[in-house]
Amino acid sequence: MKVRHTNCQNTKCPVCLNDALKLEKLLQEKTGTGNEYDLLGKYHKWLADNGMPNETEWGWPSIESYNDDNIERFCKWFKKMEEV
Repeated sequence: MKVRHTNCQNTKCPVCLNDALKLEKLLQEKTGTGNEYDLLGKYHKWLADNGMPNETEWGWPSIESYNDDNIERFCKWFKKMEEV
């Protein structure tokens, strides 16, 4: 997934907010879920648990959050956890 503002310092940036919402929508589509889960929160924790930065100092998702491989790995992990 492409992020449009890397290292944006505007905590009220509408472009970064839109990108974060698109990321959440993508996670929902790939996991087959909806708003019943805080997928951005779960993804944020998953990134941290796997030693990756999960947000910028301004509160936006880190560049690692938009990495396609990380998204796929998280979705596989999430689906596996849901089976339990």
